[in-house]
Amino acid sequence: MVVVFAVTVPLALVMGSHAMWLWLVLVPVRFLLGRRLQKQA
Repeated sequence: MVVVFAVTVPLALVMGSHAMWLWLVLVPVRFLLGRRLQKQA
């Protein structure tokens, strides 16, 4: 998770606010997917 964040920071500087909005959307999506996978296991 930290690695993904570290990669997203320079990406955000290059792309601007679009990358930050994408990051804000991805966090809850990854959290929900992770919980769903844990329930199935």
